[in-house]
Amino acid sequence: MGSLPKHEIAEMMRSSDLFVLPSRFENLPCVLIEAMTSGLPVVATRVGGIPEMISERDGILVPPDDPAVLAEALDQVLANRISFDSDDIASRARARYSLDVVGHSCTRCMTS
Repeated sequence: MGSLPKHEIAEMMRSSDLFVLPSRFENLPCVLIEAMTSGLPVVATRVGGIPEMISERDGILVPPDDPAVLAEALDQVLANRISFDSDDIASRARARYSLDVVGHSCTRCMTS
């Protein structure tokens, strides 16, 4: 699809059923935060900082480089989509990663 404006990407996320990030290496992928604040359940690989970001209520983590397990996780989320509460996923993401929360944490660090 090429490069798209941010508002189009946000709309695509909001109209999706889930978000998949099958990375081999990651640190703190902002795209997961964007997906979760859109209320999407996540299927992602268990690498870098991702396990600290995704709980069982947010989605499923899989090992990297295992396409069979990745496909199984995708099937599981799609078959049980109702078990993932979009509002709950978005609320947890905002409580942890919103500008107010992150900005407040940064301000505390700078004044300590």
